Amino acid sequence: MHIALLVLALAQDPNAFSQADVDRAVRAGAESLQTAPSTGGWMKGNCDELILLTMIHAEVAPTNPKYQEYLANCLQAPLEKTYKVALLAMALEELDAAAYQMKIAQCAKFLVDNQAKNGQWAYGKAADLAEFPFVEAKKNPVKSSGKAR
Repeated sequence: MHIALLVLALAQDPNAFSQADVDRAVRAGAESLQTAPSTGGWMKGNCDELILLTMIHAEVAPTNPKYQEYLANCLQAPLEKTYKVALLAMALEELDAAAYQMKIAQCAKFLVDNQAKNGQWAYGKAADLAEFPFVEAKKNPVKSSGKAR
């Protein structure tokens, strides 16, 4: 019994972080994102989608003004870059997949349209969403039998 306790004591990493340390770091990072610039970097433009997804995972309040600003920017931005569109789809799924299903479907169309024959993705070429198949205004009326015409 004493040997088991000794082995457990020696196996613990003295440099390990506690959950409280991790939580503090996440809060500090989320606070930093609220003042960090969104321009430049690896996305060759802004990083709004990445920042929004990070804020969601850091559990920043949806009522936070910067959160709202990033969400609005992301929803209004054209679907043009593969990385940004994929991040947007992930963020919207985390927020409310049902409420944002139309935008997520548009993201999916963009990603499918930009997938190469070998399975990889191009950096992005705008998808033609004018003929998007899931536009709610074009729903078919339903017959009394319950089947769509």
